Parts: sequence; C-alpha cells; structure tokens
Amino acid sequence: MNLKKITLLLLLLFVSLKMFSQVSVNKYPFAKAKKIKKEYFDRFKKSTTIFVLSNVHERSEYKKILDDVWTVTPYKLVDEIDYNFKDYYFGDYSIVKLEGLMHTGYTQSGHPISNIYIYLDVFLYDNESDLEEIAEGKYTKEEKLKVKVVDHNLKKVVFKKNKKNIVKKIPIGRMFLSPTTEFANSASASVLMPSFDVYQTIFNDDICTNNSLGFFKNNMQKLNSLIQEEGMSFIKDDKFKNDELKKIATETLYLPENIKEFFIKKNERRDTSPAAMLAKMKEEFTDTYDYKYAVVDMKELDKMILDKEPIYYLRAIFITGGKFYHIVNAQNGEVILKIYKKPSFKNYFKDKHIESINKAIKKALKK
Repeated sequence: MNLKKITLLLLLLFVSLKMFSQVSVNKYPFAKAKKIKKEYFDRFKKSTTIFVLSNVHERSEYKKILDDVWTVTPYKLVDEIDYNFKDYYFGDYSIVKLEGLMHTGYTQSGHPISNIYIYLDVFLYDNESDLEEIAEGKYTKEEKLKVKVVDHNLKKVVFKKNKKNIVKKIPIGRMFLSPTTEFANSASASVLMPSFDVYQTIFNDDICTNNSLGFFKNNMQKLNSLIQEEGMSFIKDDKFKNDELKKIATETLYLPENIKEFFIKKNERRDTSPAAMLAKMKEEFTDTYDYKYAVVDMKELDKMILDKEPIYYLRAIFITGGKFYHIVNAQNGEVILKIYKKPSFKNYFKDKHIESINKAIKKALKK
C-alpha cells in the first residue's frame, strides 16, 4: 500500500450527514438524523445520479450491479480523475461519491489526535440561490463557480472571501466504510504530515474491510429503496426485524474473514499473524455465539451476495465514534439486526458484543 500520498484536504471536507443502514444526515455523524424534505426526494428522483467510486474495482463490475439494482434514477459512472463539480453543479444531477474526512484535535497534554471517516456521500448541490442570482444578473454562471474548492491536480486549496460563493450541498445520506487498522494507524500518525495524501489513497488502495462488490450491491439496494420510499434509517438505532431474525436460530450466519483483525486486543497482540487473528475470531464465536456460523473469505461472501443466495451475514463497521454490528439479508440488502455501541478508542470485538447478537435472536424467538 502506498501510504505516502495525503493532504489537508480531508480537514476541509464538508461534514453534514443523513442515514441509511450504515449511513447518516446531520452536522455530526452521530447526531440525531433530521427528516429529509420531500422536495429534496422529489428533486433526487428527477435527477441523473453521478457515481464516483473507488478504483479498487472495475467500472464494468459497478455497472453490472447498478444495472441490476439501481432503479430510482438514471445514472452515470464517472472516474474520480474526470470528476469536476462544475459539470454537475447546475442541472438535474444527484451525486454518490467516495469521500473522506480527517478531523484533527488535541488532547489536554497537547498530543494531536485525528478522527478518520471514509464514506459514500449521497447529496444534491444546493444551487437554487445561485440560479436566482444569475437570473437577476447579479452574477454570471462563471462567477458563481469561482468558489472555495480543492484542485486535486495541483493539491491546492483556493479560497474566495465572498462566502456566498462557497459550494453548498444538500445531504441525503452517507454509507460509512470501515478502515483497516493498518490504514487508520498510518493516517492518524500522519496528522502533521501534509505529504500524506488520504484522498488518493481512499480511491486507489484497498484500505477498508467493507468496500467489496457484494457489500456495495446490498448498500445500493437499501439506498435505492429508501429514496424510492422516501424513508430514513438512523445510524445509532438498535433495531430488530423479529420475524426474519428468528431464521438465524436455524440457519448459518456468515462472517467475513477479513474482520479477524478486530478480535485481538492491542495488549494481547503478541502474535498478530493472520492465522492467530483468525483463530481468536473463531474461538470467541465458538465460546459465545449459540447458533451456527461459518467464517468465509470475502471473495466467497461477495460471490454468494452477487449470486443472490438466500443467506445472512454479519457486517461489522468500526469508525471513530462508534461500532456497528448488522445482520444483513444478502438477497435484498435489508438489515434485520442493527446494534450500535458507544464510541471507544478500542476498536475490537468483545464477548458482550457477540452476546448482544445472541440476546436479540433469543428475544425474537419469544415473539
């Protein structure tokens, strides 16, 4: 992994959100979600959606998935290198774009700390007032587009004093990705290193445990249905679908093998080899989980999802500010169990987290 590329870009990225399954809307990621106005749903449905996605997967693979599950709008895939907001700011467009945020602060002792978020940002450009001012002759379109932007080619931020010209977004949703421990540690350690380019890394390197094609398909299914039905899903909800959750008691719960790194606590990491982490993961589930489970390679799980097999799998998301455990129906992307755990500096599974899944299944069986 090339981790010598990252700028202050992520310090400048916009932080408003709304929530779909592992997704949210508000000024902060975990503040309570606000209802999206119907006019924004209407505008989204009349748009063409521009997808700007990770280069880790081929465009043809994304197209096959979107042709299958994305029905709410026409869409277009655009490579990150070719994306320019000016092409889509004016007009009937909605955006689904891979983004990131690095928020830096300091402890009381003065030690720098950073919070890192990687997500698919779903939004509309808020250009209504701009169009009105252009119609009134106050500004030309070109003048309105001279805004505070990041030039990704020159790695330069251009500021304009006129605050009216800052590009504004209408947030619709965010789907959070879970960075690997290696990437999170490297990015945090680079907080004072302007040469460390997070933006290019998140597009070009495989640095998330849930950025697979199968997970992408299920997320797009859920996003598509929520926009179509004008619904909401809040990231901090603990919700169950009892009728479907009952099935887990007699069926196999599939665990993606690549979450094994979250099963060894930092103070226990004498052996951090893949084999040791996998053994620890199986040991904790065998000792704590009361039902059938199987650990599968991520490629195998992806294939089962893409082939529409009737299975359920565990999706674990570890980000600064919380831990999320979802049991997902692989056929339709519906989350039948959603458990949120409070923020912690220790991103790893605990026995009590697995026990929370047990309790939810047992509760469903009593209904």
